[in-house]
Amino acid sequence: MLKITDIKEIAKTLEINQCSIQNMVGAYVNGDKEIVCKINQRFLAMPEELLFKYLALAKKLYNKNIGDNVLSVPFSGIWNSDERKQLLNGLLDSRLKDEVLLDELYDNIINEFDYVGNYLILLWYDAYDIPGRGTDGEEQDESDTVYEHIMCAICRVNLTAAGLSYKPNQNAFVVRERDWVVEYPSCGFVYPSFEDRIPECDNVLFYTHEPKAPQHNFMERGLGLQKVRTITEIRNAFTLVLKKALGSTTDAEYWLPHIAKQMYLKYVGDEEVLLLPDELETFCKETGMGEGPAQNIRKEYIKEFSTEYPKVTYFLNKSMVKKAQELIEKQKLQNMFREAANTLKALTGTNDIVERLHTLADAK
Repeated sequence: MLKITDIKEIAKTLEINQCSIQNMVGAYVNGDKEIVCKINQRFLAMPEELLFKYLALAKKLYNKNIGDNVLSVPFSGIWNSDERKQLLNGLLDSRLKDEVLLDELYDNIINEFDYVGNYLILLWYDAYDIPGRGTDGEEQDESDTVYEHIMCAICRVNLTAAGLSYKPNQNAFVVRERDWVVEYPSCGFVYPSFEDRIPECDNVLFYTHEPKAPQHNFMERGLGLQKVRTITEIRNAFTLVLKKALGSTTDAEYWLPHIAKQMYLKYVGDEEVLLLPDELETFCKETGMGEGPAQNIRKEYIKEFSTEYPKVTYFLNKSMVKKAQELIEKQKLQNMFREAANTLKALTGTNDIVERLHTLADAK
């Protein structure tokens, strides 16, 4: 399983004083999906200022937000996955020196990467000597395994905005020349993935800058991987389940934190369990929404997630946990109002203060 410690360990190897990247290749693609030029350079032979820029692009692939920006994705068994895996292994074995295989990968990317405009495909070959670790967890000098891998970053290339710029040598403002600038990667991958400090050749580390809408066509058809949704996509799909089941966006937005509260009360500190339909229905009933809506939510949930039920932790992000905690505190306060109303009523009978306390206790 991919862990944050794996991400951090490999990211450290992309510091210029620790870098072991041997070569870099790439292709610049225009808006007509044509390769304009290709790159093929010995990486560490480049000027240092260029190294810093390219390393900054490669580092973006090792985002620490696992499950959203970075996914560990297995090969699918469809979409020619055997051929795609064989291609990646061939590129790895050749250390990105096989032009025929590179052209095949470029074609796969161009055919499946969904973007209208110019972009740069960059590939790096790296071999990391994985240091052993003693029983105390400290790194040792001896290397147990070499982690050979290829990294790929797909970066959009856009024109800078028109405007004015100041020229100190002229002491004047002049029209700024527009230039094509390489942006940080919008998509990319690392093969094989690095998990539990060993190469995981059945998985690809897939990077997406935008977790709301990752490049699923490229993931599936371009790389032969399974379709794996980001946590953001799963949350959005769950919200849509509530909208369909309850019939309105307003109701869905109202009941979502109440459902999250029930998850939080049961699974705080143990959110890795799967959220199964029966338990979701129970949570919904415990919110007080009623049996009918709870059953509708269960049915829509099965339709949406029956192939793979998500983990409870996906729904308990910081924002939702905060809302759940606020609802818990609100419920405690309402119970206090209710208890105070009942005590006061027993002493003085019904009056304006008692009615006001009941109103506060029953407020939604």
